[in-house]
Amino acid sequence: MKRSRLWLLFPILSVFMIIFAFWLSRQEGSYKQTIELSFEPVQDTFTIELQAEEKYMEPHVSHGDAELMWESATGNGKSYLRMKGKLPEHRLGKPVALRIESDSGNRIREMEILSVSGISAAGCHIDVVKDDTWPLYVGFSIALIAAMAVLLAGSFGVIKKRKKFAYALELAEGLRDDPSAGDCFKEGQRYFLAVERMCIVDTLSGMLFVWISVLWVYRRSYSPGWSRAISWFLLAMAAFFIITYFLRIYRNRIMLRPLLCENRPLSASAACLLSGINGIGNMKERAISLHNAAVGLYRSGRVREALTLEDLAWKLAGKHKGAMLCFLHSDLRSACLRCLGEEQAAEREELKLEIMLEETPWLCKNKDIQMRSLSAKIRGLISGGDLEQAEIEGNYYLDRCHNDYHRLPMLAMIAEVKEMLEKPLEAADLRKRLLSYSPENHEVLKAMAYGPCTYSYTRLKAHDFTGIILRAAYVLAVMFFLFQLADGATHSKGQEDSPVYTETEMSSSAGIDNRETTPSALKETASGEPAESLVRKAADFSITYPENWDGLYVEKPLEGGGISVFQKSSFEQNGDGLLFSIRIFNNGDYVNEPDYEILGYDGANVYAMSLPTDVTFLLENEQVQHEYEQMVWDIEPVKYSFRIDSDSARYDGSEFIFPNSSDAALNEANLLNLSAQRLRIAKNEIYARHGRRFTDMELQQYFNSCSWYEGKIEPSEFTDDLLNELEKKNVQLIQKQQERME
Repeated sequence: MKRSRLWLLFPILSVFMIIFAFWLSRQEGSYKQTIELSFEPVQDTFTIELQAEEKYMEPHVSHGDAELMWESATGNGKSYLRMKGKLPEHRLGKPVALRIESDSGNRIREMEILSVSGISAAGCHIDVVKDDTWPLYVGFSIALIAAMAVLLAGSFGVIKKRKKFAYALELAEGLRDDPSAGDCFKEGQRYFLAVERMCIVDTLSGMLFVWISVLWVYRRSYSPGWSRAISWFLLAMAAFFIITYFLRIYRNRIMLRPLLCENRPLSASAACLLSGINGIGNMKERAISLHNAAVGLYRSGRVREALTLEDLAWKLAGKHKGAMLCFLHSDLRSACLRCLGEEQAAEREELKLEIMLEETPWLCKNKDIQMRSLSAKIRGLISGGDLEQAEIEGNYYLDRCHNDYHRLPMLAMIAEVKEMLEKPLEAADLRKRLLSYSPENHEVLKAMAYGPCTYSYTRLKAHDFTGIILRAAYVLAVMFFLFQLADGATHSKGQEDSPVYTETEMSSSAGIDNRETTPSALKETASGEPAESLVRKAADFSITYPENWDGLYVEKPLEGGGISVFQKSSFEQNGDGLLFSIRIFNNGDYVNEPDYEILGYDGANVYAMSLPTDVTFLLENEQVQHEYEQMVWDIEPVKYSFRIDSDSARYDGSEFIFPNSSDAALNEANLLNLSAQRLRIAKNEIYARHGRRFTDMELQQYFNSCSWYEGKIEPSEFTDDLLNELEKKNVQLIQKQQERME
């Protein structure tokens, strides 16, 4: 028998699953690393910035009540992690431990703490274990493929079918070769193949959905939020079973549409017959398909074949014989036996039906069974000679029943009653209506002796809008999980008990490209001509712009080094739209910048970003305003991508008042806007760089919280000889300003 070529997708998808699983396992590092950071907080907030060779890093609080927020980024073959924590007051001074899960391509335990603040007495321990995931990924994929192959084997097992479905196969071949039924068989076969294609899509989509869901949850099982991942997995599996259940229901309804809606029983019988032989499903589902095929044969006048096929369906049902199936079996047998003139056997089946209705009252609530009971009552009236009452009941039946499947045999029955009551015009009218149905029905064939059939054949269509929606949901879910796995963004995004959490994946989520180009005098992206790269360099530093900024910004160099970045829409219309500026200072003038932040420093040079304090975008245009606000939200990852092109550069400048006070000369203007407390810290941070300890506990605690501080020299042992000339002059300048403020 002909099968859909769409089944060739199964071996293709099987190969894809194995290759993808192997590729996915290779994307992870060969080793799993666990980094344990323990420290004592000295402030209610702390910040830790790490750099490692791993492909990803994910932190969570393993000890303590800290609320943890974190950002991660990848670039230049390294991963960067910035963690910000907040502690309740009762946790100050008590140990806090963080665990960072990561992967690595080798056994070398490489990790560098770039900066810390708000903590002291930090300790670090790294464990490395081998991560051989490919046998698990590939093994699970092969196991799932094997299970699916076993399921499909029942559909393609020809030898087994020859034994169990011998009569069904013989009947299908007979219908195919029968000149009077050949066209109907071809139409039914075409309809079966259309429904089979739906079944293939459902089956393979379900297989992919389960496969991807398991891989997804397995990858997240090593992450801190594994319990949440399990919950999502269980939810996904529940959705899988629910969608699969409803898709099966809709397919069954579609399969019965030619019989119940189109009233083309012979075509429907061929489709159901092929479904029972070749379809995917258990033996009960196959038995039901063969029963429906037998009903179609009976309605088309092939009673003997229908009875034999129904007996085969009953045998195949085995232990899966529910009350409804038993009722339908006896009902069809009684109808077939009555047509064959075996009245006693038909009466025995009728008696079984009455007993079942008494023992199973809920069957009486079924509308089809109610219509069947009314039809049986009318036949009883006709056989008893009460034609007038049979006519009344028949008219009531036709008025009440709007289902053509039930109306069609009743039209033929009442037409005969009206003829016997000598009402030829009314009988002719009923037969005229009867002749509008397909001649595949034996009632229509009989009526064709009284006039021509007006039924016009059309091709059976197997479309179902609800099924399309469910299949689209399936496919979209598979594509989403597949993208998540391929993009490497499937790791856990926080831990179960962390109430505050944010993440920025700079290589994917934030949409940042890490390619670099040579800087030009004016760096501007044009919306009509996309830039070849989104990374721009100015002077001796580099930053990375989000991909969604392409065509939306203008970058201009500043005198003395640095850049200003503008929103292009505002810049072209009013010459403004400033988003931020990055300037290079070789003195302390940056402290007078509005809303500034030190991004890094290298010797005397300090790199500071400043943001505008006034409205710079075009207020009259809401679209421009919305675009500007969205770009402002993206400044944080731009800031985080900042890197100085120097091996001696440092990025802990936020822990200093003047990070370059050991290499650059300060002036009075740099000190005018500083408070007494900030002046005090600015002076003593010069001493602290050389390891001086302090007798003032508040001052000592402050510097203990700085990542760069190593207090080794007692105040009594410290001398100014350790300072260079610039440092001495800067200390004197700050002292003079302190005296003026007293």
